[in-house]
Amino acid sequence: MMRTTNYNYSRRFLTLFVAVIFTTIFAPEGYSQQQNIGSPQVNKMKFALMTYTFARQDWKKDGNFDLEKMCKVGQELGIEGVDIVSHTFSPLEPENIRKVLADHGQKVVCYTFFPPLNKPTKAEREAGIEEVKKAIEIAKRLGTDKVMIHTPGNSGMTAEECRVNWIHGLQEAIVLTNAAGLTLTIESIQHSPLSTSAEMLRVVREVPGIKLVFDAGNVYSMGEDPLAFYNACREHIVHVHFKDGRWHNKTNTDGSTGRDFTNELIGEGDINFTECVKAMVKDGYKGFVDIEYEGNKYTPDAANKKAIEFINNIISNN
Repeated sequence: MMRTTNYNYSRRFLTLFVAVIFTTIFAPEGYSQQQNIGSPQVNKMKFALMTYTFARQDWKKDGNFDLEKMCKVGQELGIEGVDIVSHTFSPLEPENIRKVLADHGQKVVCYTFFPPLNKPTKAEREAGIEEVKKAIEIAKRLGTDKVMIHTPGNSGMTAEECRVNWIHGLQEAIVLTNAAGLTLTIESIQHSPLSTSAEMLRVVREVPGIKLVFDAGNVYSMGEDPLAFYNACREHIVHVHFKDGRWHNKTNTDGSTGRDFTNELIGEGDINFTECVKAMVKDGYKGFVDIEYEGNKYTPDAANKKAIEFINNIISNN
């Protein structure tokens, strides 16, 4: 009886051992022991607050932007990141900003600024390059690894002239950000010569090393499907802005009719965020997602809460 029992135990052990070895060698990428015992791996997105979206609704205390109050919102929502937009603060004090964030378990994930680089000559871009140098120093003091340059058009130039100007300016700027160990990024801008996936990919080709911010709302407002943009640019995307919008008919003051675009909270406009989120999760997107709400229906804290719940519901149901 004892021999039979020992033989059975040995046989079970050998079977289990072979199964473990086989699984280790041939398991698909991303496999985990947790999945093996019937608990599927939970995909999560990392969210970030934007100082700009809070500041546009007069989120102030004693006349200045109330950073601490915003950070408390992030703390309550379990948000780890903050996107600092330069014009939110006057003055901008990097060490104080970094301390307030750290006190709430948060960090700066991107620093956005607005250098005037849409100029035709190197000499005319010098003032903008000086702002890039200052922004690099601020970003390092903030402790972030990414900066984003806003790239608007100019009504006094053609779209192609603006594109060429920006490409030249970004070529000069990236030399400086690379030397500082920072990632330089740009996003699609509404009514800008740099907005479509084709225009973004042109910049990527002509400014080696530059990365992209996927702004679904801006892409949609310029007539391109956000999912198509994401699929075209996915390998270059390191940061994300989520906002929604809706096109509608309007009547102008002269009686003529036209089309207008209204910003909405994600999930309340026309953008198919379900497919965008699914694509990002499938790709294993590791960066942060800013909730960029530019409407006034909700306060910034309520908007962030609703948006994050909306995204998490997509992830959990897919």
